[in-house]
Amino acid sequence: MRNLAVISRFQSLKGQKVNSNPQESPRIPKNPQESPAQVSIREVKLREENIREVKSSPNNKYSDDSQEIILSRLLFTKIKARDEKAKEPDYQKWGVHIDRLHRLDSRSFELIEQVITWCQQDDFWQNNILTTAKLRVQFTQLVLRMTKKVEPKSWGALREVQAKYGGEAGNEQ
Repeated sequence: MRNLAVISRFQSLKGQKVNSNPQESPRIPKNPQESPAQVSIREVKLREENIREVKSSPNNKYSDDSQEIILSRLLFTKIKARDEKAKEPDYQKWGVHIDRLHRLDSRSFELIEQVITWCQQDDFWQNNILTTAKLRVQFTQLVLRMTKKVEPKSWGALREVQAKYGGEAGNEQ
């Protein structure tokens, strides 16, 4: 009885009429040569197929014109510009990370767009931010790097040489 209720729920989701008696099911034609065990096995397989169909049906949480999807497409477009063979992502999954970045981490969509644009222009970060999940993990560091130009440690030594010898280091006269 419990299995019938589960199947009834899944079939009603698909808009199909549900019969309380599995022997009268319109989906399972009666074959006089089949044993009751074969009919039961076939019914179970059909039920499993119905459950899989319902589970695999797309559940689009974000519309194509939502900010989450637009920003996900922006990131992929910038990645695709560098790598023509990049595989197109599932924008619904990518949208989840943008949503969390906005809703849970309190980041504005404008800031997220600026960071995506900046990180995909930066020589180092463009190779490290290839998904929205990675963008969310590194977001604070990206904002700090974007707003404050951090000089590499080796530049300090270069400046010392310039101060000691005058002019630009590396230019022999």
